[in-house]
Amino acid sequence: MKNVEYNRIEGAIVNGESRESILDRLINMDLDRSDLVELHNLAKKNGRRDLQIIIAEHLYNKMPEDIGIAHLYTLCLIEINFLEEAKNIATKTIDLFGDNLRSLLNIHEIHIRLGEYNSALDYAKKIKKIAPNDYRAYFAEFRCFEALHDIKKASECLHICSSMCETTPKWISEKIDKYSFINNIISNSDTNKSNLRVNAFLASGGMTHMLSCLGAALIYSHLTKSKCLPITEVDQHLQLKFYQIFDSASDLLIDKYSYERHLQKLKSSLSLPSVLPFTKPTRHSDGNVYYNLNDNADHAELLFKPSSAQGYSMISGFDHRFRYSVTEKLEMTLKCLTLKKFIKRSISKVLNNMPKRYVAVHFRNTDYESSIDAILCEVDRYVNDGVDQIYWATDDYSSLDVVRDRYPKINILNYSRLIPSKELGYPNFHCLTDNQLRDYGLTKCETIIDFFCDLAILSKACHYIPSPMSSIRHFVTLLRTRKDLYVNLFGKN
Repeated sequence: MKNVEYNRIEGAIVNGESRESILDRLINMDLDRSDLVELHNLAKKNGRRDLQIIIAEHLYNKMPEDIGIAHLYTLCLIEINFLEEAKNIATKTIDLFGDNLRSLLNIHEIHIRLGEYNSALDYAKKIKKIAPNDYRAYFAEFRCFEALHDIKKASECLHICSSMCETTPKWISEKIDKYSFINNIISNSDTNKSNLRVNAFLASGGMTHMLSCLGAALIYSHLTKSKCLPITEVDQHLQLKFYQIFDSASDLLIDKYSYERHLQKLKSSLSLPSVLPFTKPTRHSDGNVYYNLNDNADHAELLFKPSSAQGYSMISGFDHRFRYSVTEKLEMTLKCLTLKKFIKRSISKVLNNMPKRYVAVHFRNTDYESSIDAILCEVDRYVNDGVDQIYWATDDYSSLDVVRDRYPKINILNYSRLIPSKELGYPNFHCLTDNQLRDYGLTKCETIIDFFCDLAILSKACHYIPSPMSSIRHFVTLLRTRKDLYVNLFGKN
């Protein structure tokens, strides 16, 4: 039977007591290893990540030479993206116990998440050395080659993984199918031509979706040894030319000095739409959600294979058989572009006015509806722990009043220039044209600057609460984890 001390902390976790209150009890109570591990698991079950890390840290401080506890603490730090701290603990564990499979797998995972793929590959080789018959060693190598877009070596590692399993796991089979498809794309592309091949990427959809699809187009261009010409003015959400917002940071993109020449040459060769229709997310019979350009679009059609002429091809990046994740595609995009200097300066001014510590919330509730109650439950936990600064990033003008009424003593911040789009009958204010925005004293360029300001603020927050219906969560998580990508996009703000 559990003692009274354990039962009190268990009740405090389940009842949502503050982090400080539970920490005080932990410090003053003499609980054994098994009790603390159970409390850690209970905190995880109840979604109390703040308590997970506190209990794991408490365990590690009490038992620094327990390899199981070191492993638990490292995994906990990885889960909440405290990657540098996790790397330090994993390194200390290896120093103390020598190369062991669990610690090597942990530090390999950390390097993958930090984008340090060559370092991750070094650890994958160590894993293979101490566990040559464990398929995880070859899967660790595969993840490095996948991230480095070395298709041949990635495919080889996958097939070795499969051969080492009595029954091939579904996730390995799916990866093999993905690489079979990618190899087919490459084999059907003439990569040996001496003339420059240019892929004209036709943008459509909201900013995050568009940049994700651009990532797919950039990966495709990399694999086929060609260049990418991003045409963003055809996107109803964006309506501006690519180099009005971004600068190139990669040879994969047609540079701004050649951009207009290629664009005019393309228009003389192929029929270019003036505006693309909105993409529509539709759930199909296979259970997956696909983005179609119209109601009658065949989601299985290979959209990387449209009309081409004189070395130009038009692609959209919507082909879901390409099977790169949103995070992988956004990573490629963030490696290849940076914001214009005038946008970086605007963001810098906003960040300089932000408090040092704040919780950032993203609440999307126009074209995609979210539950504000679920978001506010998350906010309540931080308010109960003494947070007094909250940044509320939203497309729903009316939600700001709800939040300010609920937390009258909390400073609720928002720097976006919003209009009440829901009340005015618009699906989302980002889809309004320049002419429509001028009626409210705004321009398209200003709304795009506001989007990236919000993105930077969400990325710099001490704690971040995402909107589950928005793909911005992938964007923010990537920028919060990868300092190199943040600096590439925003500069040293």
